[in-house]
Amino acid sequence: MRTGKGRSVLRTACRGTPSGKRATLRREVEHELASIEPIDATGVEHLRRLAAACSALTAGFTASAKHARDAHVAEEALTLAEVHRALQDEIAAVGAPLGLVSRPTSTSERLRWEWLASTAAALDGAPDARMLQECARLERDALAAASALAALPFQSVAAALRRAWAMLERLLTAPASDLAIA
Repeated sequence: MRTGKGRSVLRTACRGTPSGKRATLRREVEHELASIEPIDATGVEHLRRLAAACSALTAGFTASAKHARDAHVAEEALTLAEVHRALQDEIAAVGAPLGLVSRPTSTSERLRWEWLASTAAALDGAPDARMLQECARLERDALAAASALAALPFQSVAAALRRAWAMLERLLTAPASDLAIA
């Protein structure tokens, strides 16, 4: 792969590295790329579902942080939003050669989360719990899509989603919080 000035991406990334190490790194990268199984149409559909779920989760956790009444919940929600934004970027990088186009979060998605927060505040007086429950539902969808993708690049995505799920579960079951959901 070439960059704009005719240099290979690997050479640009390894600038300042001795040529022996660069050759070793090139062999390792080529070995990793050779071990990746091609993704079929079903895999691309799972990848689209995963990208959509990560986009919705980014918007959801951002809105949850904005409307959170507990500072700890707001901080954790922002952390989870960043995790899903990074996963979205990783999925976009892997999906680009497959024709997967990365789209920014839509206005309708943001409005959906704002509507959820306002109705939860009006009905319960606590938008935190309702928004995090919706995030948990979407997180389960993302985990299902990631587990359906067995190819090598997605193992790290699945692991990151499992860590995000664990953080979200801790938030939802925290005994000191009024968010504890049975």
